[in-house]
Amino acid sequence: MKYAIYTPNDFKLVPWRNGKGVTTELIIKSLPDSDRFMWRLSAAGVVNDGEFSDFSGYDRILILTEGNGVILDYGNGRQDVLNQPLDCVSFSGDWKTSAKLINGLVKDFNVMSNRDYCSAKADVFKTTEAHRLKIESDCLLVYAADEDIHLTTNENDKVLLPVGQLFYANEPPKSVLTIEGRSVVCVQIIYRKH
Repeated sequence: MKYAIYTPNDFKLVPWRNGKGVTTELIIKSLPDSDRFMWRLSAAGVVNDGEFSDFSGYDRILILTEGNGVILDYGNGRQDVLNQPLDCVSFSGDWKTSAKLINGLVKDFNVMSNRDYCSAKADVFKTTEAHRLKIESDCLLVYAADEDIHLTTNENDKVLLPVGQLFYANEPPKSVLTIEGRSVVCVQIIYRKH
């Protein structure tokens, strides 16, 4: 499996669209000749209650990585509460989403996918035992959220992924990845056939 590892030196600080904060962009797949993107992974600290930026046309996955929690209200009668590490929720970027913090600031991990081009699926692993992830995607990304983790591919390649770093494999073989370590976020991107 061919892969790259992205470190904080590769990440980029980007202002929120609504101007009320900053996100750390871990990796982005841009669309040619456009200011839009196909997909993006990022992490952000949220220090105040407030509305999310408008990302109409995108599907979103949000994962709590630090803090006491957050309540998401989508303005359509639905609410989600994330109050445990690696709690995860999917929602539409079209919705007018607002966040209410539960006793202090939080940090979160975000996946955005342009639904015209792709879809995204996230798996989170909270415990230390070995986990087996079936790879069935066009891109595989693994983030070490809270501690170093170890990955073993079907070819028996062993990879150390230090905390706060991102593993990225484009066009990974359909296989199984063994993951050892807790606080792991795995994202698989599937492209739509045009």
